[in-house]
Amino acid sequence: MGKIVNWNVLNQAFLLLPHGTKQRLILLVGFQILTAVLDLVALYFLGTLASVGIFYIQSRPASFPPRMMDILNLSDSSFNLQFASISFAIALIFTIKTLFAILGNRRILLFLGNRAASASTHMVTKLLASKPEYILRKKSQEILYAVTTGVDNLILSYVSATAVLLTESIFLVVIVIGVIALSKSAGLIALVVFGISTLLISRITSRSSKLLSEESSRLGVQYSERLLENLSVYRELLLRGALDKASSEMQTIRSLTLGMRAKLIFLPTLGKYLFEFSIVVGGALVGLSQILLQDSNGAITSVVIFVAASTRILPALIRAQNSYLTMRQSEGGAQVTMDVIKEIDDLPDKVAEKVVRRNSDDFIPSIVVEGLTFCYPDSDQESLKDVSFSVDSGQFIAIVGQSGAGKSTLVDLILGMYEPTKGEITVSGVSPREAIRYWPGLISYVPQDISIIDGTIAKNIVLKESEQDEGQLSRSLEGAHLLDDVLVTKGKLEEVVGERGTRLSGGQRQRLGIARALYTNPRMIIFDEATSSLDPITEKSVTDAIYNKKRGITLIVIAHRLSTVRNADLVLLMDKGRLIAKGTFNEVRTLAPNFDEQAKLVNL
Repeated sequence: MGKIVNWNVLNQAFLLLPHGTKQRLILLVGFQILTAVLDLVALYFLGTLASVGIFYIQSRPASFPPRMMDILNLSDSSFNLQFASISFAIALIFTIKTLFAILGNRRILLFLGNRAASASTHMVTKLLASKPEYILRKKSQEILYAVTTGVDNLILSYVSATAVLLTESIFLVVIVIGVIALSKSAGLIALVVFGISTLLISRITSRSSKLLSEESSRLGVQYSERLLENLSVYRELLLRGALDKASSEMQTIRSLTLGMRAKLIFLPTLGKYLFEFSIVVGGALVGLSQILLQDSNGAITSVVIFVAASTRILPALIRAQNSYLTMRQSEGGAQVTMDVIKEIDDLPDKVAEKVVRRNSDDFIPSIVVEGLTFCYPDSDQESLKDVSFSVDSGQFIAIVGQSGAGKSTLVDLILGMYEPTKGEITVSGVSPREAIRYWPGLISYVPQDISIIDGTIAKNIVLKESEQDEGQLSRSLEGAHLLDDVLVTKGKLEEVVGERGTRLSGGQRQRLGIARALYTNPRMIIFDEATSSLDPITEKSVTDAIYNKKRGITLIVIAHRLSTVRNADLVLLMDKGRLIAKGTFNEVRTLAPNFDEQAKLVNL
């Protein structure tokens, strides 16, 4: 059993499941095993029926099984009553057994489905409550696979397949023992013939199934990556006349993938054909052995018992084989899922504290940074080095510098996405994460690449707020200069924008992101190149509307367009992770000749 079941995978799955799941699953498996007893009773009655028919033809009393007629109180009854009574009993037992089997299997799958949903929810909850740096450094596709398909494969596929394999194995043992008790030759031949067939099938399919599943999954991921790549550079491929080459490459990958999957589909049918052949061979051997050792009457009875038992053994063997193949196929992606599960479970819970709202009037949109040094996780290189500055409430701050200077890293630290390696950073006198916890919504962030959800324009602005405030929604749209845009006129506010917002222009996307940031009526807004797709006039109108109409709000802007920040109260010039100059726009020009040259190039 150790080679059949990967106990490491099974233990990881049970660790993921809620407490008490294993015990309830064992009870459900035990319920399924009871159906084996009903099958055995039905087979016993079937042997009796065959004996009654044979001995009736020969005008002799039925003698198999010896005491069954006495137990049923049918010894002195007519053949018709005996035959009808036993047939009815067989039909009743098989009906009850079938109903029990259906209800048991359904219950197991529903039970594991609910547990899988709980496990996924637990993982997502733990993940969202973890430190932001873990989420930022982890591949989103990997997390998505682990909490959805990975959990489904681990619980619904592997655990349920293990339960079915265990149930069917016990069922087969009970049936074979029962058949041996009824007819030694039929039982022993069934054990040998089906045992050899099962060993052959497992040897043929075990390794092949796992390898084919792993390769199919790898090719499936590769195909998806190529498809997304080709869609994202469609215009370039079209202009280069390379669409045929891209299609040919994808067709090759797809053909290999479907070839692997076709082989996976064929593997279970191989066992079906071999098991059916085993019934024919086994029946012939049973009849021959009985004729040689006993008589033709005993041969007929034993063949009937063997064939009847085979009708129960064959489906059980096929189910067991399919479960075994499912387990092998599920192991392919199990390791990735288990690695993510372990990482998530090892994450500390301290950031999972609930929001403790304080009076918004207590929030002061000020920032103090002292001796800030930061290294990304798993890196020894300092991305920020000994940065110090302070921001007063209501100031307009500009962070400038070449790409890779550390601007976005500094903003991530202000937002509490990471914790400093050295030094200290405070927002309103507390750490950034505490500020978010005490005053949720008073700090807003507008990224350069606005994420659009598949929902209405209003939903993209409101996000997860429990109720939509129409007044606040209107003010947010006005602040982002969207009220007069075709995007929200003519009743389009409740229209679905579609996946990734492909129908929106770059400027509309950025203004939608700004409206989203304004919806919570923030006191501090951070723009990370968030106006780069706006024309200069609209950009100035948006920033002026935010800054002039809402005095007391602190603006922090990362920008490469120097005209955007020339009126900033404080300019922070970053270079290679260091703050090399700070002051007003003109003061920084004086302190940094390279910055002055850039300003002159754009006629500032």
